[in-house]
Amino acid sequence: MKMTATFFSFCLILFFSTLALAAENVHEDSDGLALRDPFRLPQYIINRMKEKSMATKTDANIIDDAVEPIRRWPISSYQLVGIIWDVKRPKAMFLDKQNSIHMMQVNDRIGNGGGVLNVINNGEVIVIENKTPLKLKLKK
Repeated sequence: MKMTATFFSFCLILFFSTLALAAENVHEDSDGLALRDPFRLPQYIINRMKEKSMATKTDANIIDDAVEPIRRWPISSYQLVGIIWDVKRPKAMFLDKQNSIHMMQVNDRIGNGGGVLNVINNGEVIVIENKTPLKLKLKK
């Protein structure tokens, strides 16, 4: 008798939990008939998609220490803060996201897109990235 009551209560719990899960993707028509919405993803798939998007957002914020600091971020993340241009080997000073200063010369690589420092002039620097010249001007 004890086992029958336990089995019966287990069946009731299973039945009502199944009804609760089924109610997520069901809507009632005007006739009162319950149909699953074919245009809505099941809730477990929506949850998995949210978990994956959260994982990619946190991965984007991780800094890769294996890459040298001047090549970690896109060129737009670096700020030109100084130029020494009236010497044999002109140099440019860049400030990165972590407020570190980097001294660069012509033909040095910068940015995560394979940019190369091409020309250092008075007040500006030209970087070639993907065969496209980018002018970075000195902030006054």
